[in-house]
Amino acid sequence: EEGSRYFQRENTPLTLLITKRMNLTLVASLAIEFKDQGRLTEEDPKFLQYILSSPAYAVVPRFLWPSKPYDDIGSWFNRVVIGGTRNSATGMSPVGYLYMAGGGIVILVGFFLIGIWQRVLAEWLLLSGSGGHVLLISQLKLFVMMPTAVYPILISAIRILPLVVITQWAIFKR
Repeated sequence: EEGSRYFQRENTPLTLLITKRMNLTLVASLAIEFKDQGRLTEEDPKFLQYILSSPAYAVVPRFLWPSKPYDDIGSWFNRVVIGGTRNSATGMSPVGYLYMAGGGIVILVGFFLIGIWQRVLAEWLLLSGSGGHVLLISQLKLFVMMPTAVYPILISAIRILPLVVITQWAIFKR
């Protein structure tokens, strides 16, 4: 298997296997190489469309939108980009995902907007008392330990908001 040579386990020390799982540079470089070689086709995921449509994906249930895409980018990445044959998923990293969505400019714009959102959350929620702190804590994992694809960040942020508001109301009601 051509692509899976990057992830072979034979004769690889355990510490290297662990650090490879935590380092997203390799998978980002594979995504960049894949796109730069012009191997992205019409049948492949629509990365930018997924980002732009994520607010709708968050609130419209699948029974109303049967063609709504499934979050299976990791298995696509493993199969198509890496060339893996096992039924597995590989996180392509936020940089790799944004590069697939439109190149370097999309990486810059994406991280700039994420940075603005982080700043707004920190400034607004830290100053808004206990209820704001609960909301901030609910959003921290999404924006500090980013998942490997970008559009699920937006979907999760939107979906978790009403749950946290209800939870904080239950915690802080008098």
